[in-house]
This record gives sequence, structure tokens and C-alpha cells, in this order.
Amino acid sequence: MFNTGRRHHHRLLSLIQLNQPLSYSETGKVAFFTPKKIGKAHDRNRIRRQMKEVYRKDLQSRHPSQLWIWLAKPSCSRSTYESIHSAMELLALKATNQNL
Repeated sequence: MFNTGRRHHHRLLSLIQLNQPLSYSETGKVAFFTPKKIGKAHDRNRIRRQMKEVYRKDLQSRHPSQLWIWLAKPSCSRSTYESIHSAMELLALKATNQNL
């Protein structure tokens, strides 16, 4: 699954956009991954919670009916909520503009 689709990169995160359209009844799906290279479980959980919160607040309404996979990079462990927010906004903008 990670080899197909289009990748968009940032120094903190990567976004994999699978272009297989879902059925019309389904909305866009999203997955969040945090590898063990980031650190201990509480660090990975904190980053995953922050990514989910950014998606829920700001990106959910702009999400097309596709599968988006968000991957946190090890540099994400030292970042703040605001930097994760700006990285996700930038990657989502790249992904939605790519479809036009």
C-alpha cells in the first residue's frame, strides 16, 4: 500500500495519497502512523493525538474521497503542536492542488 499512490514530503511528516476513488457513499479515509524511531510509546501517542486533532479541526472538511496516510518522521518528536499543524496544512494543500 505504501508503494502506490502519490507522496508529499515535509521535514516533519509525509502524506501518501492513494488515488483509488472510494465509492460515492464513502467519505475520505485517513490513517496515522508513527514509527518506533520516534521514541517511546508516550511520545508516539502524543504525536498521533496531535495529528488527529489537527485533522479533525481543520482538514476533515477539505478531504476528498480518497485514502490519506500520514506518516510522522523522527524529527517530529521534538516539534510543537503549531509546527505539526503548519506541516499538515502545507501537505494537505499540496495534495488537494495536485488533483486539480
